[in-house]
Amino acid sequence: MGESIRQARESARGYRFVASVNGAAALAGRCLRHARNIAIVTRLDGSVWPFDPQRLADALPGVDVYAVENGQALDELNRMLGYRLVYGGATRLFTADGRSRYWQRIVGLPRLIRGIDECLHGRERGEMSLRDGRRLEKRVAMLQAERDRLRKRLKDAQTFDPAGLFEDPAEQLGFEIRLAWARGVPASAKTSRPLAAYRLGEGFIDSAGQYEATVPRSLLVRAIVDVLDGAVAGSTKRRRHALRESLASDAPPRLGQWGRPVMRVDVTKSHGFRLHYTTDNEGRIVLLGLHPHDENL
Repeated sequence: MGESIRQARESARGYRFVASVNGAAALAGRCLRHARNIAIVTRLDGSVWPFDPQRLADALPGVDVYAVENGQALDELNRMLGYRLVYGGATRLFTADGRSRYWQRIVGLPRLIRGIDECLHGRERGEMSLRDGRRLEKRVAMLQAERDRLRKRLKDAQTFDPAGLFEDPAEQLGFEIRLAWARGVPASAKTSRPLAAYRLGEGFIDSAGQYEATVPRSLLVRAIVDVLDGAVAGSTKRRRHALRESLASDAPPRLGQWGRPVMRVDVTKSHGFRLHYTTDNEGRIVLLGLHPHDENL
């Protein structure tokens, strides 16, 4: 009852106030029938109108002006209007010849009045007709389909499994090492973190295969990359340290074939698997094997 009295008063002033779901549904029907020129005004956040709707109605006697309340009324209106949304202090015009035009709240009343007047007289470019709107909807659907296709390609690339690309196990491991380095090191850091020269020690392939069921291949490859590109030097999770001759606390470090200490780094947190390596006389890193914590002691 209160709303109908307020509508009657404000209709006499030149605009109508819509605050109910039924009123919003009726307004949406009028907009979509395109029988009259209709301007819809919405509140800013905080229930403040961007301007007095009466001033808009006074300036445009050929336009039916509606002020729509935030909340359920505005939600229902937007639901029925589809892609022709209006909210947050914005204004939308529906013309009698089937066009729809949208103005943001920052436009200001004088510019809005001028824009609506020019739109009604066909002097403004960029007007959106119903046909334009349907064409835009089709374009949006095409772009969304393309987005989904590209996302799938990206996901497939990220989950690419390089296993079995080479018959030679050493060549296969070399490919996986370089691939993991290329993926894991940013392009901007690749020049400062190159892969060091390396070789596989005798028995390395066999030791890696021996624990393949326990240690995921990707974890071993990632540990090798951290050793080869130097990241292991500043890594606390790898816990790089020398392999000792025994479990005794004062045991000396074990030396490799070239007289240099055998180092080891953590590969897994569980089961305590470690990667052993040393350096040869040419400065190359020699990957010796994958071993549990106390093996080779």
